[in-house]
This record gives sequence, C-alpha cells and structure tokens, in this order.
Amino acid sequence: MGREYLYCGNWDFKGELRGIHTYTFDEDKQMAVETGVHGSMCGQSMIAVMGSRLVSVCELGKGGFIVSYLIDEDGVPHEKDVIEVESSKLSYVDADPLGEYAFVSSMGDATVRMISVAEDASIKITYEQKLTGHGISQRAATAKVHSVKASVDGKLLFAANLGADEIDVFVIDRKEQKLRLVSQAAVDWGMAPRHMAPDPKGEWLYLLTETGNRLYAFKIHEDERDERNELELRAAYNVLSMDGKSDGGAAADIVITPDGKDLYTTNRGQCNIVHWKVLDSGLLDLEGYYD
Repeated sequence: MGREYLYCGNWDFKGELRGIHTYTFDEDKQMAVETGVHGSMCGQSMIAVMGSRLVSVCELGKGGFIVSYLIDEDGVPHEKDVIEVESSKLSYVDADPLGEYAFVSSMGDATVRMISVAEDASIKITYEQKLTGHGISQRAATAKVHSVKASVDGKLLFAANLGADEIDVFVIDRKEQKLRLVSQAAVDWGMAPRHMAPDPKGEWLYLLTETGNRLYAFKIHEDERDERNELELRAAYNVLSMDGKSDGGAAADIVITPDGKDLYTTNRGQCNIVHWKVLDSGLLDLEGYYD
C-alpha cells in the first residue's frame, strides 16, 4: 500500500489563511504530520479529493472562487485552474463517485453548480441552477444551499436547502452535462438542513439539521426511467445531549463509516460527537455522546 495523505482546507473570519494543508501519517507516533501548505487562494474552506485531483471552494468577498489542483506522486497539490463566480458564500463541494464532475453549492444565492473535472484537473462549469423557497427563521428567510451530495452510484445529486427546509433531488444527466430537478423532500420548518451522508449501499440518506438539531433518515427510491427518484422520510432523531453544556446547540457535520455500520454527528454548541449504530433496517440506534 502506498503512502497516504490528508488534505485540509481552512476558514477564518478575516480571510487571511491561504492554501491547502497537506499531511502524511507517522505510523510510529500514530499521528498526522504536516508537510506543507500549497496554493495561493484564501479561505478554501471545503475540498473534495478525486484521485490525483482536488477541487476546493473559497468564500471570499461578494463572490467566490472554485479552485482545482493536480496532485503529484509525492502527494503535493499544484494549483491548476481558478473559476470566479458571482455567488457569495460558496459552502460545499462534493466529488462525483464516477470521477467526472464536482458539485458546488452556495449559501449566498442558493445556486447548485456542476463542474467538469478533466484528468489534468482543468475545470469548467457545465450547468448551474438557482433554487427557490424560504423557511420561517431569519437564517432561512431565502433559499440557501448548505451542501450537496451525490448518490453512491452517481445517478442522483441531493441538495440540502437550508432556506427552504427541504432536500432537492436532481438526476445527474451525464449525456447533456446538466442536472434535472425531479423532487423535493421536506423536513419540519425551522430545522435548517445542513450536511448529508449516504450509506455505502446507496439505500439511505442521512440528513443533519443545524438549528433544529435533528438527524433524519430517508429511504432512497431510484427509478431507471427517472419516473420516480425521491426520498421517503422514515425517522427523525434528536442529536442534543440532555446534560450537554449548552441548551441550544448547533449541529455541524455528519460522517458514516465505509462499512456503513456506524454514523457520527458533531455539535458546535455542545462541543460533542454523537455515535449512532446503523441497524440492518437502515434506522439508527444511539450509542453515546463524547465531549
């Protein structure tokens, strides 16, 4: 097995931190060791690694930047392309499981973009669509797409529309190089959908909501003829610890293990990690809280 690398973006209020941080693993010390910072752009908060390519998004000023890198044999990312867009608060980038595209979301204007990524890491926007809708809170006064996530088979794209309290479901049309909005799955108003995690089998999608502090389990229904591509809500869970340090909380991220047996959520308000067991049914069972 070759050497493994870890890549980390950065984000700060002043927008002064630059580049992508690269780490290798020290097996003796069982820790990651930083080997360098690469690239000139500030605020590359979210990244997606696609084999020897890496795509990042920057939240800068009134607009934003999409940046691509080509990773050499020593694990060093070299800046390749930069695309400037009018959208503010670019919030997430997800890699296509088939390696052809990257998908980018915007909190500023609720735009979802499809980006072609060539083998040499050159990038081009092939499609973009601005979503609509609104919730009941000030934070959700207009449509805002906090994140996007492709299904594991690369057929669907899910968009967490924080402003509309829903997940928007797209078919990824590779022939036409565009996205087709086919359905929406609503959650309770004021929940603010944030991040998502599909299970490795492609049967379930788990959604974490920011202000509502809820974890939703959706069953994925796919139709080869595109007649019915939708999400069916099966369960909802509270992610807050009753003895936590904060009465509020702000749920942040969600990760599922490669074997699909364990799921973890984080909460910035309570400063904890929540461990869930994924049952054979696809539903979840709370394992515990870790401060």
